[in-house]
Amino acid sequence: MSEIVQQKCDILDLETIEVNDEQIKCLQKLLDLQKSFGQKFCNFDNLTDEEKVKWTKEFMICMQSEMTEMLEGLPWKHWKQYSDFKINLPELQYEIIDLLHFYLSICLIWGIDAKKMYRLYLSKNKQNFKRQEDPKLGYVK
Repeated sequence: MSEIVQQKCDILDLETIEVNDEQIKCLQKLLDLQKSFGQKFCNFDNLTDEEKVKWTKEFMICMQSEMTEMLEGLPWKHWKQYSDFKINLPELQYEIIDLLHFYLSICLIWGIDAKKMYRLYLSKNKQNFKRQEDPKLGYVK
């Protein structure tokens, strides 16, 4: 398999982020539930790299479908007047949770447990704030 050049993440400082069990308990519960469900069709613990790629693409396509369903419930056309449009909030939230299911499956495929997810999020969030605060980094005009 050829190597794909990715965005550099070496500036993420994961090891200095303190994580306690209480902070990750809910995330781990979600991952455990998703794994229990998903194991009916995908053996998350024993995938080759090729299978990981295959399942990642499958779940990304599912996520695209869920995002399309979300768009269908929103007034998204910039050229159209939406005079009496009402957002069906429960339906929108339902589609958002469908996205979460597929996202969690991708995390399971690539070995992202709750602690790593939490650390990655906090570290990337810190980096994003720096990017927005420092015009020299090229993200802020």
